[in-house]
Amino acid sequence: MKVETYHDRRTDEMRLLIDKRTFTTNKEYLLRQEGILKRLVEVNDETRRETMILDIPGGNPDRFQLILNYHRNGFVDLPQATDDIKTIKDEAIRYGLEGLAMSCDEKIRREEFVAERIQWLARFFRFGLAYNEPVPQSTWIPQAELESAIFRVTTQNYDLAMASEAQFYTQTTGNTFRLRQFFEFIERPKSKYSKWYEFAEILQAHLEDLVETEKRFGTRLKTEKRSEKQIIERKTGAVRRIQIRRIESETFPVHVRTNLEVITVISILSEFGEIVGYHHRPSARFPSPDFMFITYKNRESQRAALQAKHVIDTEGRRVMIRQALPPYNGHKPVYQPYDETLATRNGKANNI
Repeated sequence: MKVETYHDRRTDEMRLLIDKRTFTTNKEYLLRQEGILKRLVEVNDETRRETMILDIPGGNPDRFQLILNYHRNGFVDLPQATDDIKTIKDEAIRYGLEGLAMSCDEKIRREEFVAERIQWLARFFRFGLAYNEPVPQSTWIPQAELESAIFRVTTQNYDLAMASEAQFYTQTTGNTFRLRQFFEFIERPKSKYSKWYEFAEILQAHLEDLVETEKRFGTRLKTEKRSEKQIIERKTGAVRRIQIRRIESETFPVHVRTNLEVITVISILSEFGEIVGYHHRPSARFPSPDFMFITYKNRESQRAALQAKHVIDTEGRRVMIRQALPPYNGHKPVYQPYDETLATRNGKANNI
C-alpha cells in the first residue's frame, strides 16, 4: 500500500496520505521516532517525500492511526469489543510492539471480567430473562427496579443526593443508568460518608458470591442433582437463603407493630389460627424494638388476621397487623420456630 508524506509549512504539521485518507501529526515528533514510523529525512530544511510500504492492520486506516497514537503517547484507548482488541493485538505483535500487545491482553481480561459481572448484575435487577440469554451492556436499568433494589439492600430510599452523585460520575442525566455505567460507578471506590457506600459494598460481595458459587457448582442449566456432600461443603449464604425462601413459601407471615413481649403477642394473635414461628430484628428503617413478624400455618389464619388490622385484648393492649412485604434475600431475618422458653427469656423478644 502506498503511503505519501509531506510537510505543511503553514501549520508545521506532517500529513500522511494513506489510501486517499489524510492523517495529520506533529512533524518534530515523527522525525525523532525510532522504529517503523521513522520514514522521513530532513535535508536543507525541506522534507523529502518518500514512498513506503506499510500494511495497515486489518485494512482499516483507523487502526494505523491507533498504532500511531500509541507511538506518540505511550498509551492508547482501546475499544470495548474483544474481537477488535484481538485484531489490534495480532498487528501489534507483527510490528514488534510488545507494550501494546500487553495492553491488549489486560484490556481483554478486563472486558471479560466486566461482561461476566454485568450479566449477574442484570439478574440482580430482575430483568426477567432466561438464564443463558445475554443482556446487552447498554441496556437501561428500569428506575422502579433500581429504587426497589436500593431499598431491599439498604432499607433506604433512592433520593436526590444519590442520583446526583451517580450522575456526576457517570456523566448522565436522569434517574437511571445503563448497566455498564452503573457497574463502573459501583466499582469505583467511595467515601464512607457516601450514601452509595453501603449499597456498593453489599452489591459487590453479592455478585462475587454468585460468581464463586457458579464456578464451584456449575451452571443452573445442568439437570443433575447435587450430592449431599456438595450441599454440606457449600458454606455460602446461598443455601441458607434458599431454605428461608422455601419455608416462607410454605408459611404465611404478617407484619406486627407492638411494644409487647413476644409471648403476649403470640397469645393474642393465636385466636386467628395456629402460629408456627416468628422473627424479630431491628433495622435501619425500623430501629424500634416493636418491629416483628408472626407466621401462621395456613392462609385462612393469615387472611383473618389481616382483615382484623388491629386487636385489643381485655387489658387494653393493642396489636397492629399489616401485610408482610418480602425483604432483600441477603438480609432476611433467620426463620425461628416459636419456643415459649426462648420467647420469655429476660422478658424480651429474641433478636436474630
